[in-house]
Amino acid sequence: ERLLKEVLNDGSIRPEDHLDLAETLVLEWGTGFFSRNPTAVVKIVEDAGKPYQWMALVLEGEHQINAAWKSRGIEYASKVTKEGWKGFRDHLVRARAKYTAAWKLRPDLSLAPHRMMTVSLGDSGIEEMRLWFDRTVALQFDQPGAWKEMRWGLRSRWYGDVHSSLAFGIMAANTRRYDTDVPRMLFDSVNNVEFDLELPAGQHIYGREDIWPHLQQMYEGYLAEPSQSAVLDGWRSN
Repeated sequence: ERLLKEVLNDGSIRPEDHLDLAETLVLEWGTGFFSRNPTAVVKIVEDAGKPYQWMALVLEGEHQINAAWKSRGIEYASKVTKEGWKGFRDHLVRARAKYTAAWKLRPDLSLAPHRMMTVSLGDSGIEEMRLWFDRTVALQFDQPGAWKEMRWGLRSRWYGDVHSSLAFGIMAANTRRYDTDVPRMLFDSVNNVEFDLELPAGQHIYGREDIWPHLQQMYEGYLAEPSQSAVLDGWRSN
């Protein structure tokens, strides 16, 4: 905490660096530090002044998301207590307010709309998730968390089914952006479908006529992509 306060005040971290710092604390290697000290970290960033207002809103929003899931717990919905649901809803309301304010303040940054997908997953539905997904990828096409969160929302346990999961994977593959990880999301979607179909261990659906042509296109696309030249052996093995 002391070092964070120092770098925000001695010029080591500049206001234009706050997206990188916020992503580090919310999505990357700094999540453990932030989750252990959320109130103190938010206060330090707030005290750094107006140039860090967006970051303070984002961090408080993330703190509220974490608090919401802590209240709810990891049990199936039928086993969550009344108190758990109340805490879940209350914290998500606060998270929504903070992340919406952050997005309005800096609509050019992708982190707030990305994390609004998680808020929508918990308190709204797939339509709003798609709205924030579209806003996120318009700013950063290959934002991995946005693609992963949308895929999660389309699982049978949430708002979708095996058909929508597969359709989303095919959509990702059809972008043909082989300079990114996006087309490979088809493989992850197929894995999700296999899990939701409760297939026996070792049984796969890769060869289905509605799946294999898309997988073939995906792999051939990566193998032909110049930016993937350093990892061609990996793609061939896969």
